[in-house]
Amino acid sequence: KRRGANIAVLRVDHSDILKFIDCKQDNKQINNFNISVAITDKFMQAVRKNKDFELINPRNGEVTKTLPAKEIWDKLVEGAWRNGEPGILFIDTVNKHNPLPELGDIEGVNPCGESVLLNNESCCLGSINLAEMVIPVPDEITINGNGVNWDLLEDVTKTATRFLDSILDVTEYPLPQIKEMSLNNRKIGLGVMGWGDMLFKLGIPYNSNEALELAFRIMGCINDAAFHTSIKLAEEKGVFPNWYKSPSFQKKYGKVRNASQTCIAPTGTLSIIANCTSGIEPAYGLVYEKHVLDGEILYEVNPVFEQELKSRGIYSKELLQKIAENNGSCQGVKEIPEDMQRVFVVAHDISPEWHVKMQAEFQKNVDMGISKSINLPNNATKKDVEDAFMLAHELGCKGITVYRDGSRENQVLTTGNVDKKEEPIKVAVEVRKRPVETSGITTALQTGCGKLYATVNEDDEGICELFLNQRDGNGCRVAYNNALAMVTSMALRAGVPIKNISKALKGQSCGKPIWDNGSLILSCPDAIGKHLDKEQEFQEFKEGVIPHNDDDGIVPFEFCRLCGGEIIQQGGCAICRDCGDSRCGG
Repeated sequence: KRRGANIAVLRVDHSDILKFIDCKQDNKQINNFNISVAITDKFMQAVRKNKDFELINPRNGEVTKTLPAKEIWDKLVEGAWRNGEPGILFIDTVNKHNPLPELGDIEGVNPCGESVLLNNESCCLGSINLAEMVIPVPDEITINGNGVNWDLLEDVTKTATRFLDSILDVTEYPLPQIKEMSLNNRKIGLGVMGWGDMLFKLGIPYNSNEALELAFRIMGCINDAAFHTSIKLAEEKGVFPNWYKSPSFQKKYGKVRNASQTCIAPTGTLSIIANCTSGIEPAYGLVYEKHVLDGEILYEVNPVFEQELKSRGIYSKELLQKIAENNGSCQGVKEIPEDMQRVFVVAHDISPEWHVKMQAEFQKNVDMGISKSINLPNNATKKDVEDAFMLAHELGCKGITVYRDGSRENQVLTTGNVDKKEEPIKVAVEVRKRPVETSGITTALQTGCGKLYATVNEDDEGICELFLNQRDGNGCRVAYNNALAMVTSMALRAGVPIKNISKALKGQSCGKPIWDNGSLILSCPDAIGKHLDKEQEFQEFKEGVIPHNDDDGIVPFEFCRLCGGEIIQQGGCAICRDCGDSRCGG
């Protein structure tokens, strides 16, 4: 099981649109929802011409307010610059490509924006790993001797289309209305992942016209093969039932089995399983540091980049360290040849313009939508965000999500200080004495080494100590737990924030992970850290403070609630690069 994903979409002409845009100013609010604004062409025209725009009460159609369109636009841009919310859905562009207009208008999308659906329709998604579609060809054809295996790509597409169509028939639907719409329209969404790795293998920079041309050809091949397979499925099994209610579809497409065949999802978990880049994103980084037991550092390296380093005889741990310290980028690293630097670009090496162009190029051959993040550096301006929004509309994108690096974890809205970092650990001048009387609760924590009993006590100043007891523990484990509890208690009475203590404990792995009530427990320290977070939330609840809501959202944004891994923004969603957990699903 995994948590349900949610998105809230409101039209830009709704009378409450200004409140909606600001509803996630505080990163601690509404963390289990993405939000997007449905933008109309009329609004975009008003923005470009600096005209007034009417807000309408949807219940009676009356105009409730008239204000400059630029006022709404600037608030949208500021929100996206501030913390990536809200995203934008170009709703008129979406409905221009609505395959079944007789059945209604499309009003929203799934949580990451790739499935543009009618009410009660469902996602049925799959992804082809493009990194596996590359084969050696004669050197005179390509620069580095690799080319696209078009025959394999077409064959895999045909198989995947049939597979997804069959999935619709064996799925357990949560509501009868969803089952009815899903089976009557039979929409499927076949997409891709590993696009960034494919470009690496082909020696093509992501930010190049050559990459855009290949994107058009790749998705054109998939879209055509999926469509013709759907025609054959219609001959074998019949058209989708609502085909008979859709004259415009009949005229445009003829007899097919599926009302839609393609879309591109974020593939957070899938790409980790397949060990490839996600969706149509570039690599987020070429090298990551991983801290394991005994303080040892391991390096996680993009497999294509690693192979290239070894083939050139320049692979070394020292070089990996240098690239990891360069935010995972090889740009400017003198040991990396210039031709490699040109090809092996990562998300933040690529300008927003090229990100948007790539999304738009894929969109030309995609039935539904595309989930993609337009990653911006931390120093990006509001003008950069505005330009990305405008370009996306001009190029025919159905939606756009931007994310300015680090904006969620260090942005403090109430002060307006964009440079403010995470609250530093307080330097303990004095450890206050343990009070004579404390009160607390003992909780049995599940770990890979058996039950661990944790007692968290508090006094008038809050949580002040931790006791640990493990019945099945040997002498070494007992000593370890006692020492950990004593040091934690000292830190608590020295004024160290609980979030800093739990952050140090979470993510530590002992090699005996287990699942406990939907949460992955990596070790005893990991279990303790997560338990301390819950205790802190309970304290804040008692004191009337809004809790961080770790279980429902992704707060703190930079660390995964399941495994403690680092959260990155890819495919229009926050994804853990270690375990793949996201609020958008796989």
